[in-house]
Amino acid sequence: MTLTQLAGALNERLEPALFDRFEGRVLLRCQLPSQRSATAEEAAQRLLSLEAQAAIDLGFELSAGCFHWHPQRRADAVFYFESADAAFALLTGAADPMQAFSAGTLRASGYLVWTPVVLGLFRGRPEAS
Repeated sequence: MTLTQLAGALNERLEPALFDRFEGRVLLRCQLPSQRSATAEEAAQRLLSLEAQAAIDLGFELSAGCFHWHPQRRADAVFYFESADAAFALLTGAADPMQAFSAGTLRASGYLVWTPVVLGLFRGRPEAS
């Protein structure tokens, strides 16, 4: 899945009811396929040390009840994913965030109290068949 495909797929599943409870900027950072690690421990270390050259970023902002995608790199919270496919699965509820965190394929930094809101934003509408 490309970054554009990820944004489009997530856009179709937005849960507007959560917008009024959240204001902030979030960055979704996904490893490039060439940067993936063989073991869970290597994956966890690489996720925490991702540099701009080794990742693709997708940012969004929620403010005054509105959702906006943005390219800005400054964020209040950053979520690190193993891949765009893994990001989609975790953000839409198809994968278990606790299991991914334990396996080292999901990490976060910044305002971690936003994690439940961010993980719930894209579970509103089922994927089109």
